[in-house]
Amino acid sequence: MFRLVSRRWLLGWLLGWASLAWADGKDKDKKDKDDKDKNKDSKDSKDSKDSKDKKDEKEPKHRILYAEVSLAREGTVAIGAGQLTTESPWASFLAPGMWLRAEGVWQEGTFVAETLEILQPAQFSYFRGPAHLLGFPGEWVEAWYTFDGATTRRFALRQATPGQEVRLLAYAGPAGWVALPPSLPPPPNAGQGWWLIEGRLQGPSLTWKAPRRFP
Repeated sequence: MFRLVSRRWLLGWLLGWASLAWADGKDKDKKDKDDKDKNKDSKDSKDSKDSKDKKDEKEPKHRILYAEVSLAREGTVAIGAGQLTTESPWASFLAPGMWLRAEGVWQEGTFVAETLEILQPAQFSYFRGPAHLLGFPGEWVEAWYTFDGATTRRFALRQATPGQEVRLLAYAGPAGWVALPPSLPPPPNAGQGWWLIEGRLQGPSLTWKAPRRFP
């Protein structure tokens, strides 16, 4: 009887010890796996951060640019620090000597502007048409006029390729049109704001079409 009990007790003890050893080994394997997963997640996170940092270094930084226009002709706009490109409709009415504010990025010496604002002169008009309408010799011209609060003055003038229609960009204030060339017949009345007006020549006289909001 004593020998039988001892064998049962010994068998139970051995089974219990084996069960504990198996459980301990399983816990150790789980811990090793968890540590491995944590190390992998940490490495993936670091790789992702490094990749993002490298991407940020490659992407041009968004900037605000204040610059004076030194050349503006046939889609080319030159500024003191390089060239400027933009899809802004204001780019068609820039002239050397104007100051502008642009937002965009530098790309290999060219400033790619998303927005463009003419700061100086603040009040101006743009004319493109026959030179005789402004009292100048020659065929067609492009002319910019400014208003300083008291007097309208010519800001810039250059020859232009003859076309079919006269173009005028001008601002209408509470008291009427601002900075119009003195010898030019005024366009039809319009509300306050910027307007683009086209006109047709009928002999020596000019007939304006209805103003269109700009831009």
